[in-house]
Amino acid sequence: MNKVEEIMELVKAHDIKELKDYFNKKEEAEKRNNTIIWIFAIIGVIAAVAGVGLLTAGFITLQNEMDANEVKLERAGTYFEDFSGRVRTNRNLWTKLFGEEIEIKFSSNFEEEKSTIEKGYQDLTQAWQEYYNTKNGMGESESKRRLAELTADNEEQKTILREHLDDNLGLLSDYFMKDNYMTSQQAAEQESLYIDFYNAQEKTFSDNQSRIYEIQKNAYEQKRALTTKEQEEIDSLTEQNASIMAALTTSNVDDMLSAYKAYSEASTKLMQADAEQKQLFATNVQSAYEMLNKSVHDSFAKQEEAIRNNASLTKEQQDIMIEGLQKQEEALTDF
Repeated sequence: MNKVEEIMELVKAHDIKELKDYFNKKEEAEKRNNTIIWIFAIIGVIAAVAGVGLLTAGFITLQNEMDANEVKLERAGTYFEDFSGRVRTNRNLWTKLFGEEIEIKFSSNFEEEKSTIEKGYQDLTQAWQEYYNTKNGMGESESKRRLAELTADNEEQKTILREHLDDNLGLLSDYFMKDNYMTSQQAAEQESLYIDFYNAQEKTFSDNQSRIYEIQKNAYEQKRALTTKEQEEIDSLTEQNASIMAALTTSNVDDMLSAYKAYSEASTKLMQADAEQKQLFATNVQSAYEMLNKSVHDSFAKQEEAIRNNASLTKEQQDIMIEGLQKQEEALTDF
């Protein structure tokens, strides 16, 4: 039945008053439907912008968390400590922006070995300091003797490290080929990476020893005790050397690999995001948000125009709906 036939049937069956009521009710229903549609459209836009705002806040929180984790991972790679957290890496674009989870774990025996070695270093330094203080300074001959002892001790420790490399490679070879079913070529590639790590750590150990010797030598030659700053530097270098000695002389393959992993993650895979890079990330996110924000405000303008052009709405209804739109737009601007 078409519109004309529908009207004719209504005229036959009802009087004019009933027809007027019918069309008024039909118009009101259409207005309510249009109002509901616009309300849901506005709610949808608000939800979209609010969602982007929450994502932006979450992104910033994640960046701050990864900044803190980078510092922890760098320390783990220097002092061979446990680590668990998300950090930026150079693996791909996703991990540069959102990072990846990294976990490094050492055995309790390794931690004990490291503490024992570090205490031995600290006791030696403390003994020298106490001797110096009780004698009110060292004579030239005494100073030379103490420095010669330090040099001999340093050389002995370097020898210990050099002798352990072959032992470690033997343990790693068995681990790679027997326990992990690698081919000889694959095992050789892994061993080559470990040798590079071992040599780098051995050099750091030697450099630290030389620096400690230099600090001690300067103090002895100037006939004075160590300054607070010098003692703090020696303590830091001593802690690192104790960690290196423990990592390179342990017979636990898992700890060997954890040490290598800590060093590798911190020095080669970790994306050292400088201030400029981090600012670039923040700028990109801000730009994306501003683009979406502009799009949303443009959408409000189109909705307002559509309301004005909607002939089924009275002027009062149009004003009410547009006022609501403007308030929502102001709220989003403040957000």
